[in-house]
Amino acid sequence: MAAPTYQVIVYFGTSTTGAGSFILDHPTAGLLDSVSYLLGGDTGTDVASDAISIKVNRGRSSQIFSAFNAGTATVQLNNEDRTYDPLYTAGPLAGNLKPGKRVTVIASGVTIFDGRIADWQLAFDVNGRSVATMVCEDALATLARKQFAAWTGTASETSGGRVTSVLNRAEVSWSGAARAIDTGRSTMQADSISAGTNALNYLQTVARAENGALFASRTGLVTFKDRSSLFTSTATVQFDATNTNIPFQTVGVTSGMDTYYTRVQVTRTGGTTQAYQMASATTDDIVSLSLDGLPLADDTQAYEMASYLANVYSSGDARISSVGTSVDDQILTTTEINQLLSTELTDLITLTWAPNNVGTPVAYTAIVDGITHDAFPGRHTVTLQLGPATSRQPFTLDSATFGLLDGTSLLVF
Repeated sequence: MAAPTYQVIVYFGTSTTGAGSFILDHPTAGLLDSVSYLLGGDTGTDVASDAISIKVNRGRSSQIFSAFNAGTATVQLNNEDRTYDPLYTAGPLAGNLKPGKRVTVIASGVTIFDGRIADWQLAFDVNGRSVATMVCEDALATLARKQFAAWTGTASETSGGRVTSVLNRAEVSWSGAARAIDTGRSTMQADSISAGTNALNYLQTVARAENGALFASRTGLVTFKDRSSLFTSTATVQFDATNTNIPFQTVGVTSGMDTYYTRVQVTRTGGTTQAYQMASATTDDIVSLSLDGLPLADDTQAYEMASYLANVYSSGDARISSVGTSVDDQILTTTEINQLLSTELTDLITLTWAPNNVGTPVAYTAIVDGITHDAFPGRHTVTLQLGPATSRQPFTLDSATFGLLDGTSLLVF
């Protein structure tokens, strides 16, 4: 078994690594496109040769409407020579082992995490074994530390427009190059935001009102996906147990109350509660979901959301909740490794499987809610936490699969 090759690039803030600095008008150092003389600044230091283990954890639980959490990367480094000891003033990184430094984790050329150092944790053993643990967090954690001055949202602004307005505010001041924002389908109200309101919490509320997704991508972009971009029928990764596609080692299945609701009520800020109950639900079969405080512009949108969610989540069907596999170039092709490592939150996957080879294999479709990478010398596993994907298959005119009346596809709002 051969695991991927790794780079753990840390921008410590030291002088330009491995190259001289670009000097304007210099006959040698001033040449454009030079690989030897670069614009001033830190090009990063690769510490992968000291890495003992790498773990990346991004996403959310599969519970409906849970917010995406800030992603983390935990890298354990051999520290026997005290290279990563902030107390060692004679070390090569003295003065630069501080929180806030940017970190990029790359596996076989694919970025799987981009964030910043949140903490250094050092452990020393009397036998000389020393480990430095670099705990990193992604862009959502940075947003969680920002608070608003009092302001009022623009009436009838789309959800994507509202996200953009938040990121543009002086208190947030988020670079346009560090974001990927969809337009949005829902319209927002002119809600009043109090001073001290947490920027991330508010953005997550906007995403909830859209029935969309807000997360930091594996390449470090604050990403907002509206519901129309989540309505997709194309799987980015296909798993099966026959080695026709990507093989898997573990599968989790659940049938729980976290995705079973027969009555949904949605209340917008300042609005009247809008409820929708499935006609088939008996008194003993009423399971309610309430979504409150959404900044929607009108009650019609609230009712449409309640109706849609009740129809989607009233079946109570069992679902695939996780799939785990090894990244192994003795089994997978280069293309398959790239697909697996490039998997992003909210991507769609398919898994063809017959548990214990009993019965006919069935193709399941799911949306990626969480991604975990566990890398040790000679081993790299990827585990995907999965959510129900029925809501990602809209009724589509003229489609042989999703254009069938009374089929599995749904009218969407």
